[in-house]
Amino acid sequence: MTARPATGSALGSPEPFDYAPAHRRLRSWLVAALAAARSEAQVGVQYRANLLLWGAVRLLQAVISIAVWRSVASANGGAAGGFTANEFAGYFLTVLLVLELTHTWVRGRLPTQIRTGELSPLLLRPMHPLLESFGRMGAFNVLLTIGLLPSIVILWFVFDAEVDVSAVSIIAGIVVLPLAAVGRFLVDALVGVTAFWLTRIDALQSLYTYASLVFAGQFAPLVLLPGPLQTAAKVLPFYWTLGFPVELLTGRCDLREAVIGVAMLTGWSAVLFVALALAWRRGVRAYGAVGA
Repeated sequence: MTARPATGSALGSPEPFDYAPAHRRLRSWLVAALAAARSEAQVGVQYRANLLLWGAVRLLQAVISIAVWRSVASANGGAAGGFTANEFAGYFLTVLLVLELTHTWVRGRLPTQIRTGELSPLLLRPMHPLLESFGRMGAFNVLLTIGLLPSIVILWFVFDAEVDVSAVSIIAGIVVLPLAAVGRFLVDALVGVTAFWLTRIDALQSLYTYASLVFAGQFAPLVLLPGPLQTAAKVLPFYWTLGFPVELLTGRCDLREAVIGVAMLTGWSAVLFVALALAWRRGVRAYGAVGA
């Protein structure tokens, strides 16, 4: 009997899949993802101007947030919500660092691929398109973070930033960051796959952006939000993919909170993976049904 061709769908596909042992498929996916990352790194080096422009925008956002919340702290006798003016600077510079290390463009790119038909040839490759995107984004994030580090260090001294950091909190934050990157990617990808059924998802994209700004701790530390919003943030995945790693790295989580945070982030990642797998499988069927 002749073996059928592989489609390599790690998240599920209505097409036949590779019948090789699971460990071989996993190794091939990892090798392909690393190859995509190397390719993206080479592209990023060639287009340094794009990296500089993106980095400049991110730095400007961080500076504006620091300026606003330092003013709030000064107007309230030097502190607000347990943050001094200098601690606000440390918090938002750490937010910038975590944002870049977990950045994802799949929420914007995938709908375009679906709408234009660019996704069709990607489905014929042995590696899942989302896995390739994850590899490419990982390389882009590392390059951008390396480029931003000197500016972050300079801003740290300019604003006299402070964090209550320890070796344990730094190690814990570094360990959590990859899981946070996966969680954020899964959330973004789940928003992106809605384009299989919706012609335009601009309104959904905007709603996601605003929800992320508020509930992830990007607009303000979670402790400064009203009680109901804090409760909502602890239930939704946004905080766990950004605010939680930031609080770990800035020494604002005790051991109990760190354990709960890792459990929540792991749980949300598992739920999002299953939801994305189901949505992708059905979405590809709908995509193929219209002749894409």
